[in-house]
Amino acid sequence: MIRRILTYLMSSGIAVAVDFIIFTVAEHLGAGIPLATAIGRAVSCIVNFTINRRTVFQSDGNLPVQFLKYIALVIFSGSISAFTVTKLQKLLGIEPVIVKAFVESLLFVFNYFVQHFLIFRKPKQENRAETEISENGGMHS
Repeated sequence: MIRRILTYLMSSGIAVAVDFIIFTVAEHLGAGIPLATAIGRAVSCIVNFTINRRTVFQSDGNLPVQFLKYIALVIFSGSISAFTVTKLQKLLGIEPVIVKAFVESLLFVFNYFVQHFLIFRKPKQENRAETEISENGGMHS
């Protein structure tokens, strides 16, 4: 489980880097900030989804269904972040960046569990086999 969480953390870092690079290039090529933001975010979402599906959660489930669920999570998390950061910043009167760091940390954990249990979940029999492997030190009994 620790390995999966570290891989998830690395996947998120890669997605942030891709977002930043694509945004920078698009903005430099003349796209306005809103368009550059949208392009960077779209590309980074595809990269993050792909890494999470293949490497973090090693899923071979229904691709279109998983992708739609992932996009719904992205929209939901983004909305919750914007709303919560706005409200907490006004309530607490501290810098929005500090509030955002706190909120995004909580959403990071929330998003991991939603992806693990709802988006990329494995069939029950496969989960049982993984549990047996980890409980028996890597061997089935």
